[in-house]
Amino acid sequence: ELLFIFIFIFIYNWAWAQFIGSGVVAESLVRKEFGNTPDTSKALRKLKAERRLLRSGEGGRGDPYRYQQVR
Repeated sequence: ELLFIFIFIFIYNWAWAQFIGSGVVAESLVRKEFGNTPDTSKALRKLKAERRLLRSGEGGRGDPYRYQQVR
């Protein structure tokens, strides 16, 4: 549960730090920050299922997953 909160806060803060309106964060950046682990995957899926995050992209090399906070 704590990892979910950290990832959500990270994505929120990243958007502000980048000064971009869309606040989009690549999944690779989230994994770099929190580790490429099953827990990170579960946290992202749970936040998406709870409609706290929106996910875009197809998840492939040319179109990676990107996340943004639901406003």
